[in-house]
Amino acid sequence: MVFDPFSYASTFRFVESSWSGICQSALLMAGDVFATSQRHVPLLKALTTWAGQLEQAMDAFAWSYVPAAGVIDAWFINAEVIDPTAFVAAAILLSCPIQDFVTRPGIIRSHISAAAFSPNGDGRADIVTVTAELTRPADWKVSVTDADAAVIKEYTGRGQAVRAVWDGRDSFGAVAPEGNYRLLINAVDLEYATQARSVVRETVLDISPPVLSIQMPANGGEVQGYQNVIGNVEDALLSSYRLSVGSGANPAAFLEIGSGQRPISQGSLGLLDTHVMDNGLYTLELSGYDLAENSALIRSTFTVNNADIAPKVCITSPAQGSVVSGVMTYAAEVIDDQPGVKVTFYLDDKALAQLDQGPYQGTYATYRLANGTHWLHAVAEDNVGRTTLSETVAFMVDNTLSELSADPNPFTPNGDGWNDTTLISARLAFDAVWGVRITDAEANLVREFSGHGDGISQEWDGRDTTGQIVADGNYAVTVSLPDHNIAATLTVTAQNRLTPPEMDFRVTDNADRVSGRVNLHGYVRSSSLRRWWMECRPAGSTSGWIPVLEGTTPTENYLGVWDTTMLENGPYEVRLMAEDTLGQRNGVIDEFTVIGELKIGNYRLDLLDLEFVAGQLPARLIRSY
Repeated sequence: MVFDPFSYASTFRFVESSWSGICQSALLMAGDVFATSQRHVPLLKALTTWAGQLEQAMDAFAWSYVPAAGVIDAWFINAEVIDPTAFVAAAILLSCPIQDFVTRPGIIRSHISAAAFSPNGDGRADIVTVTAELTRPADWKVSVTDADAAVIKEYTGRGQAVRAVWDGRDSFGAVAPEGNYRLLINAVDLEYATQARSVVRETVLDISPPVLSIQMPANGGEVQGYQNVIGNVEDALLSSYRLSVGSGANPAAFLEIGSGQRPISQGSLGLLDTHVMDNGLYTLELSGYDLAENSALIRSTFTVNNADIAPKVCITSPAQGSVVSGVMTYAAEVIDDQPGVKVTFYLDDKALAQLDQGPYQGTYATYRLANGTHWLHAVAEDNVGRTTLSETVAFMVDNTLSELSADPNPFTPNGDGWNDTTLISARLAFDAVWGVRITDAEANLVREFSGHGDGISQEWDGRDTTGQIVADGNYAVTVSLPDHNIAATLTVTAQNRLTPPEMDFRVTDNADRVSGRVNLHGYVRSSSLRRWWMECRPAGSTSGWIPVLEGTTPTENYLGVWDTTMLENGPYEVRLMAEDTLGQRNGVIDEFTVIGELKIGNYRLDLLDLEFVAGQLPARLIRSY
């Protein structure tokens, strides 16, 4: 503690070691202030006691203040103060302007660039960098220590930024042994004699690549069917491995068949499915990488020979546990290296169908089966007699209510005589009372029907219970068998105001005289197009139209080619027609004259084979082409 008699400034400085013992004071007073300063002597004891109390709360601090000497003098001569020393200590802390408050320097935002590195000079992860920031400028040091805490290299500097780059070498320039290393960051503030708490970052020096091996299939061996690739990928710092296969001894490309991030010991690296591979030579490539960016790669070859492997077969339809009705599709998938596999399907252990080539699928009317669970399997046989049995698929048949449909759908109940009604139909397994309930999108009742029999055939004219034609939209048609708690639903669409198709066409250059192959341009537009077609016939003829072009999707700009080479010269009517899903038709017609002398097949040939007179009547035998 220093009192400056000239500026009346006082400075307190406390450092980390032994608060009570480090407090020092020097009363530098002169002349007329000496007497006053004598009254300050009791303050020393108070400050020493105060410092001891703060020792547990602060490591180091310093501040300065400029008190008024008269005020301090008044504190001590005021007899009303119960505890003058404590009061003065508190007053100094609370009333004096603090100009500098100092703790030990802090080390923040420390970072190390890699958990592992490999100083082998390959340009990948050859160094490791440690960085940090200090809360205020200080002298810093980064010490590299080995597993035995021996310092092998040090880096020093001053400032607030700490950065040290270790190249894996010790202080003598030799590459350090592989192992774990600690990079210890320290900082010292010499001005205030304070030291930061150390921060440690760790890394691994590793220059050894992963150890790889492929044990199965053996190098140069033969593989058939499915083959697990067995081998080793060993590295304590492994980051990933990859197994690939390519065709030939030096493949132009590889296909990945296995990968992972954990070491493998005598385990599966991947699976080879040679059923999808041609017989021949192949190369396996195994690569491994560790955290220090060390890498390794090995290859081995094998030969695929599936000549003696039986085909594989699996049922693809119906699905296991599915419920079917009406006509079901049954299908199987076959894998074999040779063509000519024969597949026999068995339904409930009885032969259903035999197919000699793909696709191996067919249909079956399940009405022949009782409702309940049934089973399907298949047997595949190759051209040399090897057979394979598929899995057995169990499925449920329920034909109580089946084949529910509405035709046409959508329909147009607008009274124009075209698709004004739709026929709702279904098949029942037995005579039953049935009901049909039609509701709109808000589930409001629109129409109801009922009946009795072993089938349903109910026509709906698109009107509701009041006789009004329903609005355009989707309607739910629910068919139920109330006595058996069975129901099924389908959606029927009513469309009364669909814009008819629009179309137009022309020939190149808008010519009205054409010959040869003629390019036709134009468009067919409709939001619900079913089909469009173009046809021609001789002008004024009432005979049938000759097809020219057809399609099922809207088109713009180009329609196709009209081949006139097989037509006789003369005028022709050509029309373009289109029909939408509601059955609305529209069309345009134009007239063109076919010209040109180069016709093929547009001629008549008469051959006179025989001419004679019979009973004064002349007779001729002519062949015409």
